[in-house]
Amino acid sequence: MLVVELKFSGDENVYNMECTPRSNAISLTIYNKILPPSCEFCFVFTGYKITEDQVKAWLQACAPKLPCKKARYTEFSLIAEELALVRQNVALQKLPEGWFFNGTQYVSLVGKKQLEHPLF
Repeated sequence: MLVVELKFSGDENVYNMECTPRSNAISLTIYNKILPPSCEFCFVFTGYKITEDQVKAWLQACAPKLPCKKARYTEFSLIAEELALVRQNVALQKLPEGWFFNGTQYVSLVGKKQLEHPLF
């Protein structure tokens, strides 16, 4: 059994939380003892043969898991619909200096013509 005294932010009461690992039972009751004045934020653990490593492992198990890093997108990793969406978003962006759209093609001032947006 693991017993912890804790206080929630915005609440005046200190609570006594008891956790029984084998049954996954948790009970929460108001703690009636006064904490020392120097103890603004603290955890008090009491139990039989509880080690610091066990407490650390228990607290780390309560923490949310970090999200996995996503792979960067490449031209070859995108499906056709995603690639079309990227092309559509690029087509809405302002053309770089020296480029204009004649209605069917993108044309540069030096005479280069292409069907795709110059930024794509």
